[in-house]
Amino acid sequence: FCLGLAAIFLAIASPLDPLSDDYLLSAHMVQHILLTLIAPPLVIAGIPPWMVAPVTRRARVWRVWRVLTRPVMAFLLFHLPFALSHVPPFYNLALENHAVHILEHYVYISTAFLAWWVVVAPGREYGQLQSGGRMLYLLVQTLPGQVVGAMIIGAESVLYANYANAPRVWGLAAKTDQEIGGLIMWVAVLTFYLAAAGIVFFRWASGEDRDQRRRYEVSSSRSAPPGTPTL
Repeated sequence: FCLGLAAIFLAIASPLDPLSDDYLLSAHMVQHILLTLIAPPLVIAGIPPWMVAPVTRRARVWRVWRVLTRPVMAFLLFHLPFALSHVPPFYNLALENHAVHILEHYVYISTAFLAWWVVVAPGREYGQLQSGGRMLYLLVQTLPGQVVGAMIIGAESVLYANYANAPRVWGLAAKTDQEIGGLIMWVAVLTFYLAAAGIVFFRWASGEDRDQRRRYEVSSSRSAPPGTPTL
């Protein structure tokens, strides 16, 4: 939980924030990754079930939450605003208007919590998908980032006027910075989701192995003659 809060602090209260707002698209992409991919699953994973249980007893609130965190709904609520906000007119508006930019970040992080809930919720009774569903869900999550990243990389000119006119940092040309930002959106996001799916798979496989050993030990102890030691 504290690591999740630290990721939020790093994104919006460190030098990364002015660097991403005024100078580098690539820094902005790193900021978005912290707000949408790093912080939400860490915060959710740090919430114990006993803190969630009282919310489930508020029937109307819990019913709305369960609707918003259904896999398809959560996917759309997160990815549609995220993708649309990278269309040049909307992106430039957020860079030029600080209130819009703050609102954009609120939308990012709140919808990211919805999207991650089905993966990291405290248990099945709270809306966590089964292992196979979580792996499929995480694999599908890779697609929007690849599309947006490819569009940014493939653009023939600098898409965002603020970065085109910004003072250059570290000798990065605006077009080079844009391509790095697209690569971060494409490759880094893809790698993160694939790693998360791999963790779910190995935890599932480890659990299946433990269950199989437990069943074998129980069956062996039942079939063995009295006094026979079991391995």
